Amino acid sequence: MYKQIQDIKKRKLDTCRQAVKSCQHNLHLANIKLEESKKALEDYKIWCKEEEKRRYAELIDQHVSSPELEQFNQSVALMYSKAAEYEQAIVNAEKEKSDTFKKLQAAEKELGHAQKQVEKFDLLEEEHQKILKEQAKVDEDQAMDEFLDSYRKRE
Repeated sequence: MYKQIQDIKKRKLDTCRQAVKSCQHNLHLANIKLEESKKALEDYKIWCKEEEKRRYAELIDQHVSSPELEQFNQSVALMYSKAAEYEQAIVNAEKEKSDTFKKLQAAEKELGHAQKQVEKFDLLEEEHQKILKEQAKVDEDQAMDEFLDSYRKRE
């Protein structure tokens, strides 16, 4: 009986190990996604500045009316406002990383519990085997005593 329970506990331990490994992999992917999101925002901001300078350089050479200047300012503002989408991607990636980290912690806690259960049943099995050996020794001694008693009675 201990052996069957022990086998179940060991399968649970293997499942927990796989869950921890999976969570670690997911956390690694979440870290990559976060770094990529940060890099994308940084690259976009650099591109916006360069694009603004390029557009401004084109305007300098031209005589522009007030509405055209206003349109230029609006297009530049629109470019910069799109950076909010990149910032939101960072927020989402940070949340995903945090959630994944919490899942990893829960999986590690479950793994620790499963390891303790396996150790507990290993000790129980060890104790059970020890008791069986002691009982076998007692049975053997008792059988030997009975044999000697019957042998002495024959003499």
